[in-house]
Amino acid sequence: WALAQDSTGFLWAGTEEGLYRYDGRAWKAFGIRDGLPSSFVEGLQVDDRGDLWAATYHGLARLDRGRFRTVEPSQGLPAQPVTALASGAGFPLWVGTQEGPFRLEADGRFHRASGWPGGAVTALWTRPGVPFLYAAARLEGRTRLFRFEGARWAAVAAAPRMAGEKIDALAVDGRGGVWARSAGTLFRRLPGEGCLAAVPAPPMGQKGHLYVDGSGRLWGPSVEGLLRQGNGGLERMGGREGFPA
Repeated sequence: WALAQDSTGFLWAGTEEGLYRYDGRAWKAFGIRDGLPSSFVEGLQVDDRGDLWAATYHGLARLDRGRFRTVEPSQGLPAQPVTALASGAGFPLWVGTQEGPFRLEADGRFHRASGWPGGAVTALWTRPGVPFLYAAARLEGRTRLFRFEGARWAAVAAAPRMAGEKIDALAVDGRGGVWARSAGTLFRRLPGEGCLAAVPAPPMGQKGHLYVDGSGRLWGPSVEGLLRQGNGGLERMGGREGFPA
């Protein structure tokens, strides 16, 4: 479900059956015995202070000296599944929940993002140093996309098709293109375009994922191989490139 590299260089992989850390030689498993509130890991995020956070089906946890510490309701975050994480837009951590987005503020507590238009968060995207955030939400069976900047939320225009699909991942590439992904459809808005629209791409299977590399290029897995953003559009990497299809 999720990948992240922490500030010390370890690679972390979150799955439905636990969290795994790779040190360059072997994988080490982490689970409930190591402090995670659930072994079902939905997302991972390293914040701008270098802390690793894990979003799980039973709440949020932070890695602290080799163990995970669950964020309790007394710290401002409701006890429910965490659906998305992001770091940026003026805050060290944003947390997506069924009640909307929460953020970690200067007092060390989580606060509900003010002005949220409504809906359960399904995806978030920002990064450290970026002044804005994108959020996808489901409300009354429909998907809506929002942009947060300067303490205000604004609706983002999208093709009608998006309303019927649950968005699992959001990303902004190095050219400023905005991407949204469901399990079956990839949506994109290039700079200067009016709304996000579906682009030809094979489905992803159970859940959509998107990644942007250090050069600003978009990547995403699919049922037909790995997709990579190229100069002429999306390229599929499969057996010819040495990647298993």
